Amino acid sequence: MSKIFLDAIHFDVAILLIRIFMGGFMAILHGYSKWEKWDLIRGDFVEPFGMPTWFAAGFTIFAELFCCMMIVFGLFTRINTLLIMITMAVAAFYVHAGDALDDREGSITYLAAFTAIFLAGPGKYSLDYLIFRKKIN
Repeated sequence: MSKIFLDAIHFDVAILLIRIFMGGFMAILHGYSKWEKWDLIRGDFVEPFGMPTWFAAGFTIFAELFCCMMIVFGLFTRINTLLIMITMAVAAFYVHAGDALDDREGSITYLAAFTAIFLAGPGKYSLDYLIFRKKIN
């Protein structure tokens, strides 16, 4: 096998692993836990940019749970990563703006990982590739 072919395989596997782990961790550890607490957080959530608390909580849950699950499977990857990037940027630089850097580390790390996915695309091991490859190639 040629080096270029192996490099392409390594790239696609790397993107797959980032999508699975970062998307999966975000969905399970953050999105699902907020989903379970909907009744508690919908009226007592941060109000970024004057949004109603229920809208901010709902958008955050949508991004952290549903968008991340679609990222895991590589479905509409760039749109979904854009929504989660917005959510993580708001968390890191608006909601926790006055907090110490180590308290914002998680949201900044997620922001960096999802930015990498956004820039690289979903890779060949994704539903996007299966569905849209003829349009892409």
